[in-house]
Amino acid sequence: MIKNLNLLACTLIIILLSSCDNIGTTGTKATGGTSELLIVTDTPEQWQGLVGDSLKAFFSNYVYALPQPEPQYDLLNASIKKFENNPLYISHSTILIVHADKTVATPVVDVKKNQWASPQVVVTMIASSDSALISAFGQYKEAIDELFKKNQFERAQNLYKISPAKEAETLLKSKFNIDIMVPGSFSIALKANDFLWLRQAIHRKKQDTELGLVFYQRPYLDTAQFGLKQILRQRDSIGFSFIKGPTEGSYMATSTDVIPPVREVSESQETGYRAITRGLWMMKKDFMGGPFITYTLYNKKQNKILTAEAYAYNPNGEKRNFMIQLEAILQSIRFAEEPKTN
Repeated sequence: MIKNLNLLACTLIIILLSSCDNIGTTGTKATGGTSELLIVTDTPEQWQGLVGDSLKAFFSNYVYALPQPEPQYDLLNASIKKFENNPLYISHSTILIVHADKTVATPVVDVKKNQWASPQVVVTMIASSDSALISAFGQYKEAIDELFKKNQFERAQNLYKISPAKEAETLLKSKFNIDIMVPGSFSIALKANDFLWLRQAIHRKKQDTELGLVFYQRPYLDTAQFGLKQILRQRDSIGFSFIKGPTEGSYMATSTDVIPPVREVSESQETGYRAITRGLWMMKKDFMGGPFITYTLYNKKQNKILTAEAYAYNPNGEKRNFMIQLEAILQSIRFAEEPKTN
């Protein structure tokens, strides 16, 4: 796993080094939905051909750990002529441009940040032919996807800055020594020693939606605490103790029957080593359930393991965009400069 992560990091570096003037100065606000990806091709026929098939196959893969199948992106296509003459296209938040140019000897991948709007990522991939484009995309697709996901998080975080939940952010800093962006729509549901539960209720005609953030910490003992079994055992213990459902005796637990939870590890410049776990939760003795994502972090200054979890409850509705918006909150975590006492 670590080897694969290093390869991805190297690929990202190669792409970023290939770009020039990658920071734009435009004041235009980026457009497009949370998961929309605009793909610009030379012609509509290229989109309907092998190049389009290759792009669709990757970007339409289902998101893991959602109860119902949902693709990673909602794909839009425009030919280069339509793209250049439409201000709504060039202001899109996430753009991939593919271009076949027979004069190009070696495939080129160029990345520009905020070129026509903000926040925006524009990736341009040029190769000598359609087959060369497909080959280059196969090499760089994971790194390109990573850039697009980071832009999704940045876009959500920009909105969170406008109206933050100041009380919750202050409490999180005092209890867990972290700086974090929490939207003002979240309120404190339950707090205890080394535990905090935040909730956001969205009232709808047919069925209410609930988003949740859960934080807890414990002393660091050894690296086994970052293992999948330990992470799930800890979250189930927290659910049993604190996260109760509407039915008497009900509580949150991990669902493992249909979609097994998965864990990946990575390094973050802001928080260091981290384990990210994705799966489904269910309410024991009730019929509630949905997706969750858990960040397990090592707080070196306090020698503690911090767990930050997000979950969504939106029965019979889409959950992908909610989980992106929630993960953007977890991505904003930074350990504070000076430890705080409870």
